[in-house]
Amino acid sequence: MVNAKKKGNAGEHAFSRWWQLMGLGKSMRTTQSGGSIWKGDVSNDKDLCIEIKTVKKINLMDVWKQVRRDADLCHATPVAAIHFDHMPDDKWLMVMDSADWQDMFKRSLGEKQIVEVPAEDSRERKWALEKLKSAVSNALRYL
Repeated sequence: MVNAKKKGNAGEHAFSRWWQLMGLGKSMRTTQSGGSIWKGDVSNDKDLCIEIKTVKKINLMDVWKQVRRDADLCHATPVAAIHFDHMPDDKWLMVMDSADWQDMFKRSLGEKQIVEVPAEDSRERKWALEKLKSAVSNALRYL
């Protein structure tokens, strides 16, 4: 268990360094990520909840459930970053929801090349409605 913890911590530091070396923005390992407001393993300036896994093999659905749950708690986009044993140090397998990947890809193309199709159940709409519900509940207390 101790070795797994050390391996996980080392993986989180390695990912954070890789993120910065690639010029993707600020990033640092989040200490006590499960116990703080920030729920990802690596904090960043891109509004992503990133779960880091350094493994021989993995149950991807279990990891995805964890990162989705954590991302919902902090209202961020879920991403799982996986580094399998024997992969080159500068390679990571990135797992994202297809809607989030589409949004990211469309933004990379620029606004003029995008044809917007409204999402049936967007995460942003869900969060906006939750904020509105909370604000209305708070306002009703004063009436």
